[in-house]
Amino acid sequence: MMKRTGRLVAYLFVPLIFTLISAGIIYGTMQKPMKSVKVMVNMFVGEQPPVFEDTQQPDHVNANSVHIPKHGAFYGNMYCERFGYSGKIYYGADERILKKGIGQKQESSLPGYGGITVLYGHNDTSFWFLKELESGDIVKIDTAYGEYEYRVTEAKVGCADNASELYPTDNGNEKLVMCTEYPFKSNKKTLEDIPQEEVPEGTHKIIWAEKISGPAVLGQEAT
Repeated sequence: MMKRTGRLVAYLFVPLIFTLISAGIIYGTMQKPMKSVKVMVNMFVGEQPPVFEDTQQPDHVNANSVHIPKHGAFYGNMYCERFGYSGKIYYGADERILKKGIGQKQESSLPGYGGITVLYGHNDTSFWFLKELESGDIVKIDTAYGEYEYRVTEAKVGCADNASELYPTDNGNEKLVMCTEYPFKSNKKTLEDIPQEEVPEGTHKIIWAEKISGPAVLGQEAT
């Protein structure tokens, strides 16, 4: 009787144990590819921010693997740890886009392409934290193809319609430029009421930052 019971247990549980072990191995193997697929699906059909989850990302990526977003498409997330800030980035910078979040000037370069990325946001919503952003602060941008870090180098008040303000003299380093209206409006989150100074129309607070990490996109220019 005991032998029969032992055999029955072996017949039932040994296959089950092997099945569970096999399932665990398959799950672990598929985790990384599934994360990449999920990031790309979210980029095109959802509003969930892409997350670059590799602990060690490559030094470069092939341009053929980078999907250039269409006008109005959500393509990345911005973070600034000092202010506990996160915001969505869209491709294009018209008013419809700026009502949703941060907008990238389409004539500017996407992160990783070695040029200048120009971003706009309203000073009482997406870019409220630019008022107190200082040299040395770190700003991060996550995309489906890499995570980028930039260190703030300069902040000034000027005209964002002036090309020389947005595209400073090139020193060979990839740059990020962030622009918002000036003077700042009141913001119930963190900012106090600020007297509305007499300033020329089109005046902006402009922040320059240089890329300090993130994969270079090689192979072709973004179009």
